[in-house]
Amino acid sequence: MELVIVVLLISIVYFLLFSSFSFSKKEKDNLRIENLKNYLFDNFKYENSLSLYCIEEDKLPCYISIDGKLKDDIKITNLFLETPEVYNYDRDLSTKEFEDIRINEEDFNVFFKLDFNNEKKHENLVLDMGNKAYLFSSISNKIEVFEDTNSILDGFISKEEEVKDAF
Repeated sequence: MELVIVVLLISIVYFLLFSSFSFSKKEKDNLRIENLKNYLFDNFKYENSLSLYCIEEDKLPCYISIDGKLKDDIKITNLFLETPEVYNYDRDLSTKEFEDIRINEEDFNVFFKLDFNNEKKHENLVLDMGNKAYLFSSISNKIEVFEDTNSILDGFISKEEEVKDAF
């Protein structure tokens, strides 16, 4: 009986030390642009507004603002490796400009901002990462992935023609 207990204890210690299973693995380790909306809705509760601000600083960190209050203790650093181009989702894919943000008495340039209102709606945006383009549509929690912005623009034009034909 003692031998069985010793073997069991050694097995448990071995499992805890050498297995790839992690008890502290958090969902933010799996945060990608494709699941950004779901991550924000699942992890942050708000009444009027929820915002994600990504700034031009070392490691391109992103910060969360809940109901107008910046949570500077919440810092997401694994979302962007390089600064993307951001466009309005319109016929011209016009460049989207964002206002600077003040964090700890210092102003920072914002290169990406996603603002949700109390109905979980936001501006329609296109994020161009060079090798992929992402469409952030307010009518879907799913972020669509495209090969490039031309594919998004082609889809926009075809949807626009469908609407015109319907009338």
